[in-house]
Amino acid sequence: MLAGSLIVSVLLQIPAAGDATLPTFEHYRVETVYKGKPATPILRTPEDRQYRTRIRIGSAKGPNFAGHYTLIILGCGAQCASFLIVDAKTGRVFSRAQKEYTCWPSHRLDSKLLVTEVCTGEAQTNCSQVFWEWTGTELKLLARAAVSCPP
Repeated sequence: MLAGSLIVSVLLQIPAAGDATLPTFEHYRVETVYKGKPATPILRTPEDRQYRTRIRIGSAKGPNFAGHYTLIILGCGAQCASFLIVDAKTGRVFSRAQKEYTCWPSHRLDSKLLVTEVCTGEAQTNCSQVFWEWTGTELKLLARAAVSCPP
């Protein structure tokens, strides 16, 4: 139940489309969405092979991010998430795309924008919403904004 409330909390804090101060999903739309059969993931690194089952199952569902990528949540506890990205066209796995541990990331199939929430400290202080652009090979930091930490 806690994970569900965190997801809702993160989604509610994404800026509205009219907020010009922070990036929005609409500002980072992709031109096309891949509709073909997802490629078999290419497991190149020991880290890829460690998560092979999650990668294979997640990537088989098809793209859910940035037109032709599949963002796969691996998890790392009740209040954080690790993830990786798989190219549905080529099968390339980007296991080191994530720059920091986050609460559940928000993303859309039709946008290159990824929004994460990061809370650090013993009592979950210093919380921020972080906006990333997927370049096709890595996440590029766009902005960071302070937000209230979840209770």
